[in-house]
Amino acid sequence: MRVSENLRRMLGLDMQAQGHVQSYVQRINASLAKHAGFAVALVQVLLLVNAFAHKGSYDLMTNRMNRNHAITYLVFCLASVVLSLIAWRATKRNRVHDVVVPLGLYLALAVVYGIYNSWMDSLYGEPPLSFIFCMVPSSCVFVLPPLASISLNTCAFIAFYALSHFGESFAPNTILHYWLGWFIVTFVSVLRYQECRGGARHESELLDASGLDELTGLRNRRSLRADFPSFVGRQLFVAMCDLDDFKGINDTYGHAMGDLVLKAFSDGVRQAFPDDGCYRYGGDELLVFSACQSRDEFLGRVERARTAFAQNAEAIRELRSGPTMSVGYSCGRADTGEELRAMVHVADSSLYKVKRGQKGGTVGEQFQGAA
Repeated sequence: MRVSENLRRMLGLDMQAQGHVQSYVQRINASLAKHAGFAVALVQVLLLVNAFAHKGSYDLMTNRMNRNHAITYLVFCLASVVLSLIAWRATKRNRVHDVVVPLGLYLALAVVYGIYNSWMDSLYGEPPLSFIFCMVPSSCVFVLPPLASISLNTCAFIAFYALSHFGESFAPNTILHYWLGWFIVTFVSVLRYQECRGGARHESELLDASGLDELTGLRNRRSLRADFPSFVGRQLFVAMCDLDDFKGINDTYGHAMGDLVLKAFSDGVRQAFPDDGCYRYGGDELLVFSACQSRDEFLGRVERARTAFAQNAEAIRELRSGPTMSVGYSCGRADTGEELRAMVHVADSSLYKVKRGQKGGTVGEQFQGAA
């Protein structure tokens, strides 16, 4: 059983660790893509200039090969620039998940580019440098889940070997060299992923120690325990905010999409209550301690949170319909910790009155103090 768990962990299949590891890997890849894309594009431009500079200096066959190479240089240069621009835009908007699909397509193009150019070179007795230079960055610079890395490398090496040695007998020494290259590239790629797992775990521990929730950036339960006494003896609105039908979003679109919606939700609440205590209470529930001076001011902020959340959710293109939020609250003054906990309980009860009735609404009541 332990062997099976270790194998799943090594291949990145343990779902328990996937959330924060995926987020960490996406941020690293987006950061790398911003700069690596332009660097690769510059290399392609230099190769393109070199191909044109020596045009006519070689025999007819070599010139034809250079022309074919020039086309691939241009295509890969444009793809690299597009990847960098997408990464810059995604990083600026804090939507690094937008880089995942373009990066996957880019890496597939890099493999095809390397195989084709090296195959062309092999026809003229040149070493397969393009393939090597493409496979090493693809699998060893960018961070790939181990299963994806193993699949990509295996398909690439088999395709390249088959194409380069089509019609020839399989030489044992050559096969050994290819599979040794496959093993080295794959081993480094898996090692990179495991290194990122450790980095993600360390980051999660630091965030927890700092009192922040790693997904939403709001304060966590640890912070709530520390801050709780500061709310005693103050006139407050205590609000429990909850996403409607959040389980349906996870079931329909997957947990990665659920995380995006939860982030949009928390950002909307934080935008409406920037100077108040906002906490991730658990799951998709957020707890707010607001010092609003009147009920009208508080309800106005709740509606502002709904509007901000709806606008944030609109940016998630994959969602077919906008999710809604329900709010339950209590207002009054708690003179003891027990009374403050009772206010939280009243807000929670009010929330479930909304959930049982018309979702997407707001229900609350005045806190009357200890019985």
